[in-house]
Amino acid sequence: MDHTASPLSPAEFAAFHRDGVLVLRGSLAGERLDHLRSSAMEIRRQAEAGGWGGVRIAPGFEERVGAAGVPPWTEMTWGIGEITRPGLHDPTLINALAEPRLHGALTSLLAEPRAWGQKILWAPRGVDYDLFWHRDINTEFDPVMPYKPAGIQDHIQLNAALEKDSAFIVVPGSHRRRMTAVERATIDADRHAKLPGEIRIELEPGDVLLMDAHALHRGSLPAGHPRLTLHFSLQAQWVPLKPWGDAQSFAWLTGAGFIDGLDPTIREWYRRLTTANKDTHQYTYLVEQARRAGWTPDPGWRMPGTDPYQGSKKKRDASAAPTSPAITNHG
Repeated sequence: MDHTASPLSPAEFAAFHRDGVLVLRGSLAGERLDHLRSSAMEIRRQAEAGGWGGVRIAPGFEERVGAAGVPPWTEMTWGIGEITRPGLHDPTLINALAEPRLHGALTSLLAEPRAWGQKILWAPRGVDYDLFWHRDINTEFDPVMPYKPAGIQDHIQLNAALEKDSAFIVVPGSHRRRMTAVERATIDADRHAKLPGEIRIELEPGDVLLMDAHALHRGSLPAGHPRLTLHFSLQAQWVPLKPWGDAQSFAWLTGAGFIDGLDPTIREWYRRLTTANKDTHQYTYLVEQARRAGWTPDPGWRMPGTDPYQGSKKKRDASAAPTSPAITNHG
């Protein structure tokens, strides 16, 4: 693999911080793209064969698996999480992060990237995919969004399209401000409604989307539309690491058996999991930054948990598939 990293240009860097989204066109191509697509399709096949936890069911259908008039669960899946698990892990997919354009962009934005989560996303065959508006952070942090320091990025979510992907809808610039009164009223009335300024991102195979997941975003595709996308979550090493997973999974992800199979340029991104500062309240730093910048919380405001859907009656819309004999985790 060519290890000559291709960092973001000053214009790209500025555009990402302004909008919270940036598309890198044609970042993956040729045989490399073909191999990634083949590996991802195989993991989808395994996921829909049953026996793996973390398989995602289309929003609104999680509690209806097996009900009369509902398609089989295999026709309602839209992805699977934590593809680094033994039995699912294919180093080919993780090594996409070592591609020069991806590696350079992530290093430009995070300085010392730390790997976090890896998924494969697709479109359900039998039902529409329609995920509600949200930020990937608890809504109680909304007041501190305007105080995120300019030019400093704490995390990146990355979508690498292996097929065409037009699922992602976002409100550019919403990652560094509070929700407006119009946005809040619209979402309260209909969590799938059109918002002022929203755009739909159209990705061709090989395109890569970088995003700040604190932006207002959602996903939507009609049943059967093409989509096969690698999804990565990464953080800057200075960000506290919240406890996650079990000890066995953490040991695998940070052990030689996993890391030695990765491209040398990204091995440190996983080793950093073992040296990161730990904090149950992962976003304490956002609150501290806001206070230093002059923010005074309303009386009664308390540090919320880190679950972005905490307190939502519709948390299930973004949850994993319910436990069933076909979807129980045997891994």
